[in-house]
Amino acid sequence: MTTPFLSPTHITGESPTPDPLLLTIRFSASIPDLPLDLPYPETTTAAGLKQLIRTRLPPNLSSHRLRLIYAGRGLEDAIPLSISLKLPPSPTHSPRPTPDEDTGLSKAKGKGKAPVRDQPRLYIHCSIGDIVLAAADLVTEASLASTLQQENQFPKDGARSSPQQQQHQASSTTPAPRGFDRLLAAGFTAAEVTALRSQFLAIQSVSRTPDTMPSGAEMRELEDRWMDEGSSAMAAGV
Repeated sequence: MTTPFLSPTHITGESPTPDPLLLTIRFSASIPDLPLDLPYPETTTAAGLKQLIRTRLPPNLSSHRLRLIYAGRGLEDAIPLSISLKLPPSPTHSPRPTPDEDTGLSKAKGKGKAPVRDQPRLYIHCSIGDIVLAAADLVTEASLASTLQQENQFPKDGARSSPQQQQHQASSTTPAPRGFDRLLAAGFTAAEVTALRSQFLAIQSVSRTPDTMPSGAEMRELEDRWMDEGSSAMAAGV
């Protein structure tokens, strides 16, 4: 699912599109994983991804505050996903061959043609907070959904830092705490970390008995793995 403001072709009229970025959104609450395909990660920001996620959430949760986590880091609203997720540069696409040319190439290559590998999906964790955003907050989020919108709203100004510069300036050399406490350095509030930890504990309690529930350092290790790996190991109780 895409919206016009996420597409540079909506403004420039360019025709060919690159392969989409394949994402799977994994929720901290008991909500099934959500697959999303984003055609323009170079211009779509974390705020834009939140806007898409909201359209797929139950109505009673669609206006709640969302936090996106990838590889143990909170994603900044105004930064393009290509930067936040550290994606490699998009390859330059050659013009698509005509049917006749395509047939000729296929015959020439024959059985020696290498199989095309499916692009793997990236897992992004989504924490749904208890706070319901006001209409003004949702409008602000929507205004940051694409770098194209940001360029229109904020003309280039040497005094204004770019999202990339802001992300670099926000980096710190202080060692991050373990588990969900790492998110405090990424802008999460203590209340949001506590809520996320409560949701995570609730999920763990489904597959564990009270005497086998991890605590302390073991729980922090599970939290680290949940954020860093994005695998199904947590649900299996590994």
